[in-house]
Parts: sequence; structure tokens; C-alpha cells
Amino acid sequence: KARALDVAGGDDSRVVAALDYLIASNRKGFGDAVPAFDGGGLNAEGKHVVVIGGGDTAMDCVRTAIRQGAASVKCLYRRDRTNMPGSQREVTNAEEEGAEFVWLSAPAAFHSDGTVRARKMRLG
Repeated sequence: KARALDVAGGDDSRVVAALDYLIASNRKGFGDAVPAFDGGGLNAEGKHVVVIGGGDTAMDCVRTAIRQGAASVKCLYRRDRTNMPGSQREVTNAEEEGAEFVWLSAPAAFHSDGTVRARKMRLG
């Protein structure tokens, strides 16, 4: 089960757990009927996407959103690039595909207009 985000607006329906998103995308790719994808809830096409985290699952979400045709993809991670647990090759590939990484950042609030306010973090 995904960890709940303990920030204002973290329970908004537009805040989606990574595995729910990835499973829906994979099922759609296999030709399955996925109402949540077809209804737009789990389809990144044309949307401004923010991914929280720095592991391999986050990188999968970043790159899947790009491939789905997201208008933009930003990845917020609380540490710097050097201390990120995900594959550095995946980060480089995602950057080459147009993703933006916002290092030393964490979500502070998800607003009702769809924007995300981030707070700056520091190491140590």
C-alpha cells in the first residue's frame, strides 16, 4: 500500500499512487479496458505532472508520463542528485526526454487549482 502524503491536499483525487498509475498504464498498453485511464484520471496526456520521490518507481512514473504525452513532467526529490536512490541512467534518460528534476524539494501542499507548492530541503 502506498504511503499517504501528510501534506495539505494530499487526499485530493488528482494525487495518484505510483503503482495504481503504472498498473493502469501497463494494462492499457496490453489492450485491457481501464475506465480510470479512459476517464482521464490515470492518463497523463496533456497534463502537467509532478512526481514525488527519487527511486526507480518514481523514475518509471516520470518516463511513463512523458511517453503518455504529458505537457510537462517535474520530479520533486528531497535529496540531491548524488544521494538519489534511483538509477542515474534513468534520470539522465528522463532529462533527455524533457523531464525536469527539482532537487532538495518536497511537497508542501496540493492546491485545489491543481498546482503544487514545494518546500526547499537541505541535506544533513
